[in-house]
Amino acid sequence: MNSNRSGQSDSERAHFDRLIEEHGSVWWGSRTHSGKRRFELRARTIESLLRPLAKPDSVAGPLVLEVGCGAAAFTIPLLRVMPNLRLVGTDISEKCLDLARRDCAEFPHARFSCVDAEAMTTAEPLAADRGHFDAVIGNGSLHHLPERKILQQSWEMLRPGGLVIFFEPNMMNPQVALQKNVPFIKRMLGDSPTETAFFRWRLRNLLKELGYIGIVVEPIDFLHPLIPRFLTGVVEKISAGLERVPGVREFGGSLLIKAEKR
Repeated sequence: MNSNRSGQSDSERAHFDRLIEEHGSVWWGSRTHSGKRRFELRARTIESLLRPLAKPDSVAGPLVLEVGCGAAAFTIPLLRVMPNLRLVGTDISEKCLDLARRDCAEFPHARFSCVDAEAMTTAEPLAADRGHFDAVIGNGSLHHLPERKILQQSWEMLRPGGLVIFFEPNMMNPQVALQKNVPFIKRMLGDSPTETAFFRWRLRNLLKELGYIGIVVEPIDFLHPLIPRFLTGVVEKISAGLERVPGVREFGGSLLIKAEKR
């Protein structure tokens, strides 16, 4: 790792350590009712994508690597939907992982390792499973990292036919664009200085260039984390409709990214 990237990794680690110390979580949206509902919907999306990869004669579920699991705010709803998932959660912050281990203790097939995502192909204990993962997933993690390098290394971690599945902020969304590009808004909302968001066509082109097939990069999420509890169900239904409207759908808050190793 070059010195610039090493410094950036140290800065990211310090940023997330501070958020855990001050708030007990790494993102304010993971604590609201609507934010938690978004995680539940994403977990069910992953379950539907991984279901065909499960071996019918095996009690254990697919082998999955989660990049940037943080304090397990998304990991927990995913494991509730798929309790037999053989999940390896990784993060750069040991303080986040301490909470993840504590809160996921009921899931016997989940384990966690402090790993810099850029070194996933060589880091222990991940290297032993290199080329064997059924999926590499992430919830709001790729936009903190050099996406080309992470997607290249994800390819190496996957078995043939394995999937990458990420949920990331959509730069076409007006709030996201402001949040990721205006420094004082970034600070106010708890973002790290270097994180960004993605245009979906650029991600699609990158995945194609790296050799992935079955590429899907779709705008989702008109259900904002600040929607009040009593409106969550209504807005969720509206969101599902807006995600199917050409043009309008481009402004969804997030992107669902899925691709398959050839």
